[in-house]
Amino acid sequence: SATIVFFLLERGHILSGLSTTEKWIAAFFQAITPRTAGFNTVSTGALRYPTLFLLGILMFIGASPGSTGGGIKTTTFGIIILGIINRLRGHEEIKVFNRTIPWYVMQQAAMVMFLGLTVVSLGLFGLLILEPDKGFINLLFEQLSAFGTVGLSTGITPNLSTGAKLIIIVTMLVGRIGPLTFLTAIAFRMRKSRVGFPKEDILIG
Repeated sequence: SATIVFFLLERGHILSGLSTTEKWIAAFFQAITPRTAGFNTVSTGALRYPTLFLLGILMFIGASPGSTGGGIKTTTFGIIILGIINRLRGHEEIKVFNRTIPWYVMQQAAMVMFLGLTVVSLGLFGLLILEPDKGFINLLFEQLSAFGTVGLSTGITPNLSTGAKLIIIVTMLVGRIGPLTFLTAIAFRMRKSRVGFPKEDILIG
């Protein structure tokens, strides 16, 4: 689906000089490379904003578990989508392919996604302070690329300040080992509480 969207967005723009076959090949390659490869057959800096947004989403999701890629991982994103669908259907459990996935897995996935968004947002905030002239979209793309350990850039990387590059480095580190693993490694472990409290219902949304 990413291949089709990329093709539709760029067929009259950066892919306009290619044959139909070459357009599909380029679109297919560029839909795969944001997972972690970082290679590009077209100029990333010349892509339209909607296309950069699409690539940014793919980079944030990242690769699959067990690989060398970064991001929140495909299974995390998949579990969140399945959890939402099952909740909307009124199911008390996540059911898929004749299997049941515990809700604590959904909670872990939601935590990973939240921490990932937090890391990207804080890093972007720092980049906007240090590099106000680079443009919001370019800095957001740079931050998402770092979190996914992809390596794609709109061309601003060499011109970033030392502080901005340090933000990119930290983001890449967190994206590579996983935000939940990173937080667990640096967080202060508290003893398990033996005290129980009454449950309280809170309105959400």
